[in-house]
Amino acid sequence: MDFKHKKILENNTLGEKLKGLREEAGFSLEKISEKLGITENYIRFLEEGHYENLPGEVYTISFLKKYAQALSINEDKVMKLYADERKVYQKLKSSDHNIYLPPKAKVHFSSFNPKFFRNAVIVLFVLAILAYLGWELMHVMAPPRLEITFPPERYTTSEENLKITGQTTPESKVLVNGKEVSVDTEGKFAEEIVLKEGVNEIKISAYKKQDKVSTITRMILYQLDK
Repeated sequence: MDFKHKKILENNTLGEKLKGLREEAGFSLEKISEKLGITENYIRFLEEGHYENLPGEVYTISFLKKYAQALSINEDKVMKLYADERKVYQKLKSSDHNIYLPPKAKVHFSSFNPKFFRNAVIVLFVLAILAYLGWELMHVMAPPRLEITFPPERYTTSEENLKITGQTTPESKVLVNGKEVSVDTEGKFAEEIVLKEGVNEIKISAYKKQDKVSTITRMILYQLDK
């Protein structure tokens, strides 16, 4: 399939072209997500051109190739458009650093004002109390702590089996890709999963009794040794 053979404007971005072809093919965002095995958020980032929100260059390229294959689009043309857009983005990004910002005006205090000082102390005291109460409330209402000790973000492996390890708040329930795993008294957990070739999305969630949830997603790239 060629972009020119479809009714997609030539001055559209790559993401807009992909979105137009998806809709023309009758795929909803949910359906294309299921077909590609990529979350809807990542597909939105692709279609909106927010590549900086994706896990990394290798994942972005993998996602675009999957998208092209699903819609029977020429992969080489997709990758060329992506490369061109990245060049423009890098130029715009570098130009932002050259914007001149005028120096901030200096504030001078001509003399010490006892009334101002007293009022400032009172305000700071009240703010400190409010901050403490807010911290206590957040501590009670906050979701459980969740840390993934392995694997790190954007991990690439040639091993089919991957062991997920981490720690959460004790007495929390942990799910790995929807499957509950055991958590010890210190909140530590481990679960071994089987990867499929390509990009694997691993979703780890921790729940407390108050139904508060913490979620961490890891994108794992499994490549066979050649």
